Amino acid sequence: FTYRDVAYLRLKNASLGYSLPANVCKKIGMSKVRIYVAGMNLFTLSTVSKYGVDPENGGTVGYSYPQQRTMSLGLNITF
Repeated sequence: FTYRDVAYLRLKNASLGYSLPANVCKKIGMSKVRIYVAGMNLFTLSTVSKYGVDPENGGTVGYSYPQQRTMSLGLNITF
């Protein structure tokens, strides 16, 4: 058996949003306006990730696809 240290730190989900104040929304004829950005799998700190290995897979090479990184930008408007 071989021992491989696959300790890691991963930021899986993060989102940041801002809602416009009510007086600004009324001036533009809307009830609510919210702008947001969200991300999944933003970064991973690991000793094995530099080899293209996903540490959640146990550090094995070539047995799974890497985690997808996703970014979303959105706008919610209520009239």
